[in-house]
Parts: sequence; structure tokens; C-alpha cells
Amino acid sequence: MIPLQKTRLQHCRMSSPIGSRDLSKAERVTPSPVDLPFATYYAIAREAEDAAFDEWYSEKAKTYDKEQTEIAACMKDAGFEWFPAELKKPASQLQMTGDALRIPRLPVARADVEAHGYGLWNPNAASEVPEALSGAQQYLDSLGPDGQSKFFTALYVDPGCGKSLNDAPATVTDNSWYVEPIRLMENAFVGDKSFGRFGSFMSTPDMQALNAEWGSCMGDKGVLSADEWRTDPDLSGPENAWWLAVRTGPDGSRTAAGSAPDEQHSALIGSELEIRIAVADFDCRAQTDYVNRYANAQVSLQASWVKDHKNMLDQMVATWEQRKPR
Repeated sequence: MIPLQKTRLQHCRMSSPIGSRDLSKAERVTPSPVDLPFATYYAIAREAEDAAFDEWYSEKAKTYDKEQTEIAACMKDAGFEWFPAELKKPASQLQMTGDALRIPRLPVARADVEAHGYGLWNPNAASEVPEALSGAQQYLDSLGPDGQSKFFTALYVDPGCGKSLNDAPATVTDNSWYVEPIRLMENAFVGDKSFGRFGSFMSTPDMQALNAEWGSCMGDKGVLSADEWRTDPDLSGPENAWWLAVRTGPDGSRTAAGSAPDEQHSALIGSELEIRIAVADFDCRAQTDYVNRYANAQVSLQASWVKDHKNMLDQMVATWEQRKPR
């Protein structure tokens, strides 16, 4: 059994290839229609991370089965069962792909938007539990609170059957050379005024004008008021529309930003009102050429940022050339 209270969920890659999506599931980014200057560096970072994870996995696999057998025997002596878990690679630290725009994704066809809206989404939903883990979870549940306390005491304290679980944490430590440049990129333009370093992409004149046009269109359709699409000025108009849809219940009631969530106001559940917002968003994106204009503005600023940080990025590329597997 893996130490359940310490389990880390794998980060999802936030965009999927065009033409291979499940329309019923919402996605919070849209594939860029043009090449983005950041994409090259994101690709290098992902290759470097994957190579590091492969190396970690190969090394860990040499002793993993033996460790699991020893833990099982030790826990049996302590009066508990142990369910050996499959060895998994560490979770990615890279949240974006570099080739996507931070705009909620809509289906290509309007009829699909009318049927699915943005798709279903619940940030608080329990993640699917792998089948191999369900038996372990059921066993833990059967122990009750006191039994679970004794279980984890045996695992980590007395006699410390799981001490080897902490000897080689599932992380790659030698990664600052690619993680730090990527984090700077991720923070560069969108939603990071609070960091006081780069300002906000949405505050640029091009995006102010674009969002104003889009917001006027949404107001004309009677979906959002003149100010609702400005709920968070560091987000695009469509992203604000998404969050308003999330906070809108099927009865039309809407919670305030930052208020305590409930089942009706913390998810996209496919209600008629949510779909109305999504359809209006679809039409207003088309009317303003929103995605293409957003992408072109992103290209311009990304290219400028890359030029200003050329030495750092050149060093990243050179480091990867030296380290990548041959």
C-alpha cells in the first residue's frame, strides 16, 4: 500500500491535440492558431523533465520491488496488510505546454457549443482512484481512525516499515536550469501583477481594446453586464465568462467571487444558463476575431520577452544540448 496521505496527483497536460477532445469535458486552454515563441523553450523543458524522470525511474526500479516486499513483511509483523503500489514517475512541475492560449476552449462548431457549452468541470471533484489503489483505500477505511493512526505509526515511526519510502523522494532536484526560465515565462504576462515584476498581459492596449469589444458584444447579447466580464482584470474576457458560468446555478443565482462554494456554484454542470454564456462567448469571439487577435498579441509580447532574456534562454538551450541523451 502506498502512503495515502502523502499521495501526489499527477499534473495534467493542460491542452490536448486538436480533433481529439471529449466535448463533454471542459478545458481551460485553447490551442494557439499560430506558433508561439515560448513553445520552443517549453518543448526543451518537457524533454529535459521526461529524460530526468526516465533516469529516476530506471534507478528506483532496481530496488523498488525488494523494498515493497520488505515493507509488506514488516507491516505483517506489525499486524497490518500492505498493498504494493505500481512505481510511478514523479509529477510534472510544468503546468502549460507553451503552444496554448489561456482562454477556455470551446468546440469548433456552434451546434456543439449549444449542446455542451464549455463542457463539464468541477474543481472540487474527487480524482479517479486507480483500481489498484481502491483495495488499499478500502482496507484503510476498514481500520477506522484509531486503526489508521496505528497503521501510519507502524509505517513511519515504530518500527518504521516505510522508511525507504522517504529515502528517494519522487522528485528531480537538478532541474532549476529549465524550471526557473519556464516559471518566469509562465508568470510573465497573465495574472501576475501581484508579483510586481512583469505587469499583466491584459493591461496592454491591444488586450484592453480586444476585451472591451468582446465585452460590448456580450452585453449586447444580454448575457453579461457591462462590468461582469471585468471581474478579474488580469483574465481575458472569455476566462471571466467561464468563471461567471462556474458561479451561476441552474436557477440563475450567482455567488460572489471568492465566496464559499457549493454544488450549484462551484462547477460547470451543463445548465441552460451556463450554455447561454458559452454560446454568446462563441459568437462574440467570432465577431471580434478574439482568438487570432489574442494569439497575435501574445506572439508580439513573447517575442519581445525572449529577446530581452536571450542570454538566459541561450544558456538553457546549451545546457540541454550538453545533457540530452544521445
